[in-house]
Amino acid sequence: MHPSFLILLFLALPAFAGGPALPDGWRNPTAEELQDGWRSNCPDRCAQIAADFNGKGRAEGALLAIHEKRKVMGLLAFIYTSPSEAQWFVLDEIKDPASIAVMGVQLYSPGTYKMICAESETQCGPDRKKIGQFPITGNFLFQV
Repeated sequence: MHPSFLILLFLALPAFAGGPALPDGWRNPTAEELQDGWRSNCPDRCAQIAADFNGKGRAEGALLAIHEKRKVMGLLAFIYTSPSEAQWFVLDEIKDPASIAVMGVQLYSPGTYKMICAESETQCGPDRKKIGQFPITGNFLFQV
C-alpha cells in the first residue's frame, strides 16, 4: 500500500526520547540520505517524530527506516507495552529506498487542513476533489 498521504491520529509529546532498537533488518537513514535542503527546517530532519501513540503518557515514536535486504523504505512506529518492552508496527512500505529523499514525517497541531487526495483516497469526500478539507481533533503524523 502506498497512499499519497498517510494520516494517523496521535497525541504529541515535545521530544523524541530515543527509543528501542529497530526491528531486525531495519536501519536508520544515514546523514547522506537526509541531506536534502528541504529538511533543514524540520525537527530531526523530518525523519522521526515523538508522540504518545497508546495514550499512556509516554514518549513513543514514528520514524523513517530502510530495510537493506528487502530494498524498501518504511514508516515504522513503536509503542511501549511495558516500561521496558516496545511493540513495533510497519505502517507503510515504499519499494524504492531512494524515496527517502522526498519523504518525511511531521506532527501538526489540531485544526482543519487542505490536502491533495489520491484517486483511491476517500478523505476528500465522495466527489473525489483533488483538494479537500481534513479536520483533525488531535495532533497527527503526516507522511509526504
